[in-house]
Amino acid sequence: MNGRTGGTSSGGSGSAHGDCCGSSLLATVQKALEEGEFFEEEADAAAERLAQANRTGIDDFQGLSPEQMYRMIYFPFDSPEIVTFPTTLDVVPEAPIIDLFTLLAEALGPDGVKPTVTGKLPRKLCQDTIRAYLGEEEYRKLTSVGEILREVEFSDLHVLRIVAEMAGLIRRYKGKFILGRECRKVLAEEGGAGIYPRLLMTYLRHFNWGYGDTWAGTPSIQQFFLFSLFLLQKYGDQWQGNSFYEDLFMRAFPRVVEEVLPQGQSSPEEVLRRCYSRRFFGDVCRRFGLVEIARVEWAYSEFRLRKRPLLESAVKFHLPGLL
Repeated sequence: MNGRTGGTSSGGSGSAHGDCCGSSLLATVQKALEEGEFFEEEADAAAERLAQANRTGIDDFQGLSPEQMYRMIYFPFDSPEIVTFPTTLDVVPEAPIIDLFTLLAEALGPDGVKPTVTGKLPRKLCQDTIRAYLGEEEYRKLTSVGEILREVEFSDLHVLRIVAEMAGLIRRYKGKFILGRECRKVLAEEGGAGIYPRLLMTYLRHFNWGYGDTWAGTPSIQQFFLFSLFLLQKYGDQWQGNSFYEDLFMRAFPRVVEEVLPQGQSSPEEVLRRCYSRRFFGDVCRRFGLVEIARVEWAYSEFRLRKRPLLESAVKFHLPGLL
């Protein structure tokens, strides 16, 4: 990664503890050790300077320190001094993924349903669930060029089924899809406020964000998800274009573009920008109701967005002075 303090470049080490964390100090200490000129007081002073550098906010990181960024990237779920993820929300979540899950849970009912031979949700269940989710008018538009025959033909339902299984909310038992025991308990006691965090955590931890899209690679988009949520929390009160967030992401992690291969006439940077906006805003934030979007032509056009109040209930940052 690259970082600047006071406008001075710190280099591009590609990791959270690169040159911006004081590698030149480490080199000085190592040289002193090798030459036998190392004194305890010099070691203490060098260590303190290194620690101070790690705690100092960096402009390219939006004021986060290298130490905080390191925790965000490598320990996003185990850094309570930075962020916590409530297991039960303090609001009733309004989000597409909860609407779909509620319909799916009702369709499974107490007895469950048999999957198809390929292990997917049966056709009629998919059709009925999608119709109830979209409404009759939107469902007619969706099926105007052909009937929905398979679960995978409606990606939001397909992804929900996969994530819900990963989370243990639904499972397969005696040849049927059924609601898990814990799921039934949570639904009865907490409703969507308890289901939502389980789906969100599973999506962030375990689901492959690149599943089903056309962009190979770029795993860092998912690895750096907490920084993206931080950006949305920091700037999301006002309507912003998706390119605004793309710029901030690439400023913080300029070497991510090296993961990307050009596609057709598009440069690696153009591919990365489209991939970032689609996976983070078009998939994660839209599905989980974290943003309001003014335009939805994901692949080719600029769109505008702002955060929804649900973000602050689902992801609680503890960064006074930065948010």
